[in-house]
Formats: sequence, structure tokens, C-alpha cells
Amino acid sequence: MKIFWICGQHTVNEAIKNPKRKIAQVICKQDSLTEKLCIKRNLKYQHYKHKDENKIVKNNEQIAHQNTFAQIEELPNQNLKDISQSSKINFIALENITDVRNIGSIIRTSVCFGIQGLIIEKKNFKSDSMEIFKTASGAMEYIVIYIVSNLNQSLRDIKKKNFFIYGFDSNQGEEFNEKTIAKTNNVFVLGSEGSGLKELTKKNCDFLIKLNMANTIESLNVANACSAALGIFNYISNKKKAQ
Repeated sequence: MKIFWICGQHTVNEAIKNPKRKIAQVICKQDSLTEKLCIKRNLKYQHYKHKDENKIVKNNEQIAHQNTFAQIEELPNQNLKDISQSSKINFIALENITDVRNIGSIIRTSVCFGIQGLIIEKKNFKSDSMEIFKTASGAMEYIVIYIVSNLNQSLRDIKKKNFFIYGFDSNQGEEFNEKTIAKTNNVFVLGSEGSGLKELTKKNCDFLIKLNMANTIESLNVANACSAALGIFNYISNKKKAQ
């Protein structure tokens, strides 16, 4: 398994809280919550010194680390084939989204709105990215990431297990509302800001949907679009639960 560094108080603290996450060592501020969590879990730690930062963070990364670092082990990759037909979960799937901050932000938003899984192609996901972990702000510990070699094949496979595939397309999609969405067993597919979803991916979707926006600007940043979409989905899900 790959071993690498992450940083930031929330990021490190949530990793420490995750019993499945193996942690080699921690660097933190004296008398911090991070130190208390290390003691509780009996982890090896040391207090932060400026020289530690220079060894871990590259000069061009410019990451706000809050004097808190952890060296962690990568979690085992999960296989979509293990998803059962009786599962009641929801996924986000990403196509050709490569910006690490966008990916981290989407992961954070997904966890906040109860999305349990992320499907992403291996070529676009750096599993040991310090920036993804920092932007996700601890959410990496609360979502199952499925790294796949072929997104469209994965969509076809999971569709056979009673999942509905929704692709976001601002040009062809129907308005995203409670009439066009189910409560569970959904896969929401987001494409890159420039080219959107590939035609083959659209064909593998059960429905194409879009956000209802004013015409003032052409589109949202993909991470912001994800936030808006999942906010709507959360509202729809809670409304259906109450019925």
C-alpha cells in the first residue's frame, strides 16, 4: 500500500478518527486536539517545528497546512462488482475532471449531502494528492472511492444492479427536480467544464438533467455545480422521506 503525507487540522483529525486508516506518524501543535486524538489512539507523534514543513511540503504547493501533518497509508481500492442489487446508496461519477481542488471540493460536498460513493477513472485521480485531501477537509474518510479503468463500462455494470444513471448536460438535459430523480440508487455523472460529458457517456445515462439557472452567465464551475445539484437532491430526498 502507498504511504504519503496529508496536512491540515480537519484533514488529519478525521484520518486519526477513522479506525480503518493506518497512520505511520503525526506532526502537530502542542496541546492541540490532534495531539489529544493521537494519545487516545496510541499513535506516534511529535510537535511541529518549521524544519518539518520544509521536508514535507514542496515550495510550489502553497498548501495551508496549519502546522499539522500525518503520514498515512492508502485505503484499499473498492470494487464496484461488490455492490449488491439490494444496495440503497448514491454515487457521484466524474469524467475527465482532473483539477485536484475541484475533486477535493466535490468529495467534501458529496459527503455533506449524504453521497456514499465516488466513481472516478484511474487516469484522473491521484490517490495520494495532499491537495485533494486538504480541499476535502476530512471528507476522504467518509466516502468510498471506486477507482476504475473505464468509466462507461463501470456505468453499464452498475446499471445492471438497479441503479439509475443521471448525466448533467446543460444543453440537452431536463430540469433537475423531484419529477426527474429517485430517492436512492442514483449515479450522478459530472463532466469537465470545457467539453462536458462524452457522447458515449450520455448514451449510457438513463436521463440527462440540468440545473435551472439564470442566463446571466453561461455555466458554473463544476464543483459549484455539484454543490447546487446535491443541495437540490438532498431537499428532494428529505421531502420524499417525509411523505
